[in-house]
Amino acid sequence: MPRARNIKPGFFANEDLAELPFETRLLFIGLWTLADREGRMEDRPKRIKMAVFPGDDVNVEKSLVALDKAGFIHRYTVAGGRFIEVCKFLQHQNPHHREVPSTIPKPEASPRPGVDARAAKPEAGPCCRGGSAVLIPDSLIPDSRENPLRDLTIARDRGGEFEDWWREYPRKVGKADAEKAWLKLKPDASLQATLLEAVVAQREWQTWRREGGRFIPHAATWLNAKRWQDQADASEGTAGYDWNAIARAAGLTDDEDVHATN
Repeated sequence: MPRARNIKPGFFANEDLAELPFETRLLFIGLWTLADREGRMEDRPKRIKMAVFPGDDVNVEKSLVALDKAGFIHRYTVAGGRFIEVCKFLQHQNPHHREVPSTIPKPEASPRPGVDARAAKPEAGPCCRGGSAVLIPDSLIPDSRENPLRDLTIARDRGGEFEDWWREYPRKVGKADAEKAWLKLKPDASLQATLLEAVVAQREWQTWRREGGRFIPHAATWLNAKRWQDQADASEGTAGYDWNAIARAAGLTDDEDVHATN
């Protein structure tokens, strides 16, 4: 099933993409909508054509070859199955937290054709090769660790993910500290979904709803203490903690003091 994805202005000015035919560039956008939350899909050109170009005479196989050669996608085989991976998909897309997990296997860690296996870095995936192909789809900035503008682009994307989570968190206190904790955690797409789901579930707990949310931990505390792993009490629907008893035992009466002990 096609999904809604993001497209950024830099896509249209990318010099590598501009070298490709119009229909190939349009296909690349279409592949984002067909890919799962990890940027992968089955490599079935006829089915892809029906999804992206149902009324046009377009050679999808030829366009897929061009995108793979340019380094924007990676076509690979696992256990006899043929698949496609959109390179750097999660750097530029923010799948919905309720989107189902990927069922497509990852590409095997092997160098692409034409790459000397002895010179290839062990950690480098098939989409991480040198040359002009390292230009990302939504930017003209080369993929360089020393490029501050690229780092800023990535930081903004991550900031958007934090904002999605922050909107769901019920206690709007200490946002700056929470964002620092988020950046320190560096959650991947799977963990981001877990964090969102945990907040949605926990804000319904009796413990969190008691006394107008007095015992909801600060967001930074929640992240630093990995509170998304907390389990609700099966009989009471609470987190299993009696915060009033804890506060009395510790001689604490101030709200902030209670949360400081978390």
